[in-house]
This record gives sequence, structure tokens and C-alpha cells, in this order.
Amino acid sequence: MISWMAQNKKRYALCASETEALLAEVHFGKKGPCSVRSLSSSSRVHGDEIAVNRLLAGTARKQAQVALVFPLSSFEIVSVTVPAVNRQAVAKLLPYRLSKILDNPLTSYIYDWQVVQSFSERQELTVYLYPVAMFKKLQQDLYRRQAELLWFEADVFSACSYLELSNVIHEGETILCILVWKSSISMAVYEQGRITLVRSVDLQFPLEPYRDEELAGDMAIKVDQYSEQESDDMGESLAPPKEETHLPEVEVIDQLEQDQPGKFSDEEALLAEFFLSPDNDGPYHSTSMREDEKGKTGPSGDGEWQGYLRAINLEIMRTNDYYVSVLKGKPLNKIFVGGADFFYSRLEQLIQANMSVQVALFPPQKVDADCDQNLAALCIGALRR
Repeated sequence: MISWMAQNKKRYALCASETEALLAEVHFGKKGPCSVRSLSSSSRVHGDEIAVNRLLAGTARKQAQVALVFPLSSFEIVSVTVPAVNRQAVAKLLPYRLSKILDNPLTSYIYDWQVVQSFSERQELTVYLYPVAMFKKLQQDLYRRQAELLWFEADVFSACSYLELSNVIHEGETILCILVWKSSISMAVYEQGRITLVRSVDLQFPLEPYRDEELAGDMAIKVDQYSEQESDDMGESLAPPKEETHLPEVEVIDQLEQDQPGKFSDEEALLAEFFLSPDNDGPYHSTSMREDEKGKTGPSGDGEWQGYLRAINLEIMRTNDYYVSVLKGKPLNKIFVGGADFFYSRLEQLIQANMSVQVALFPPQKVDADCDQNLAALCIGALRR
């Protein structure tokens, strides 16, 4: 039973882009649309710590619960293969597997995992990690303001949660959600009620001013030539690095399976939700998502903006190709693009010249908010549970 105090706590979302951090309160109407009220905001440089304490200082009420939403580029993401055992056994095996993959000690991170594919003998997991020192700093700032961490998740999870709430995803559709930030793009494939593939790609905004008339002439003409040049190695280049398939702790696995029989079900909720609290065995963990590569791409071509838009289009094509050919998923039906407001029409033209998909803005409808539309939609998605 939820206590009276818990029921009366304010629930806030702290959503950070690479240039801004926003603390907001979401009002959920029983029948009507949600509204978002900005409580405080601050500019930030990519990589800087977010001053949660300063953002919360302007709130009139303490005893709050706060959901944190960060860009996908803030996390380190790895793919792991484990035997087909139950969830409790996976939780005990995972630290061993991660210690063999990571360059830094596992104690340097909090981590979160999700089963993305299940087979008769093995399970494919995606784990993503966040520096424990930065996480503790966030916790301390919340504690100083008598606030508690509700959950912690990456931007694409909140985005897909918002799309679900907006009823724009129809049964049988495979969608791609893209969030364009100043120095990266976050990408998530959603199919059958869950996120099945996540990628973060380093991609810098061009420095030169955007001039739409300069892109009108030859953007479409050069699309086919560009895609033919790059298409040969799309699927192969996205494949995650192969790792050892044998486990020396087979006896431990057998014992765990005897103690807690039953294969872990892959019927999970859409969102990881990041209930990050320490357990007795060590680092923080719960559930996560999939990412297969974190590549670097820069502007190319005749102009910076031409190269930038083609780079985004190429990453979309590579993602679709990898998802269909390697992960055996369905081709994309619809793409939602956030953060591309002033160049959206040109990007839409480029995408549709290469793929038979619907393209729409994220958020798909205008949000009742006194702040940035993208951040407002992410706040709603984070707090809708």
C-alpha cells in the first residue's frame, strides 16, 4: 500500500539535453492532454555535471520524487551473451561477463540490462552503464533537497513512452525514433510493444548557418549516388564485436537453475525504468536496452549541411538494414524525428527518396508547455508510469 506521504509527493522530471537541463512538473489530465510547466532550467556544456541542487532550489515544495532523463550518448552500452537461464541467474552471471568486456573496473559504474533476444540455448542482453561517481553526485544533490530518485532512463525510452501515450503507434508497425542533439543522435527501434534496438551516434551540428535555399538544388539528385556508395558495408559495420561463448562457471549456472528453475521470460515492459538501488551483491542494476555501435560521423559533401543531413539519412539506412538482415526484424514503417525542427523538411525529403516509410516530427502533436517541445515530451514520457 502506498503511504499518504508518498501519494502527496510532487513528481518532477529532470530532462537534460547536451546544451540544456530542464526541471519540469507534468499535469496529467484525466481525459484531456497533458501540460508541462517549467520549474527551472540551466544551460550546460556537453559533459558537464548537471547541478541538480541548483535546479531544485527554485521549487516551492520539497519532498519530491524526480525522474532523470539523459541523452543516450551519456551511457556506455555493450552487448552480452549469456546462457538461457532465469533472471536471477542472469543477475549473478552478468558481473563476471561485464568484467571481461569493460576496460574499467565494474565498480566504476552503475548498470542496467534488458533481454533483447531469447534462443533455446542462449540469451542476448544489452547492458548500458553510467559512471557511479556522477550518479552518486546526482543522488547527493537530490538528498540535499529532500528529493528521491524515482527512476533514471535514456532519452529514447521516454520518447517511445510518449509516442505510446499519443496513440500514434499502430499494431504491427515497426518504428524508428530519432532524437537529434548538438553532438549526437539517439536512435531506437520499437516493435511489438518494446524497444528492440538502440544506437547512439556521435554527429556534430554544422558550424555554418543553415540556409534552406542552398539545399534545394541538388540534395535529391545526389541521394542515390550517396546511398550506393555506402550500402555495401552497412550491415557488417553495425555488427557488435564477437565475444567468447564459453563460461567457466557452468557448475554455478546449473546450481542457480536448480535453485530457481525456469527460463527468464522476455515479455518485459517497454521501459527500463531504472530503479537503481544497490543490492547485496554489488553495483546497481535492473533492466536496460540494446545498442550495437557507437560510431563517429562528421559532415561531408559539398556543404556542411548537405553532409550532415546525408549522414543522418545514412545512419537511418544502416539501422534499418542491420535490423532486418542481422536481427531479423521487420522493415521500418514509420520514423519520428525530434530536434530537427528547422531542417526537418529537407531531412524528410532525403529519407523518403531512399526508403518507403512515413516520416513525422517528434513530438507528433504540439505539447501544452512553456518550454522546449522535445524536452517537454520527454518529461511526459518519463512520468507517465
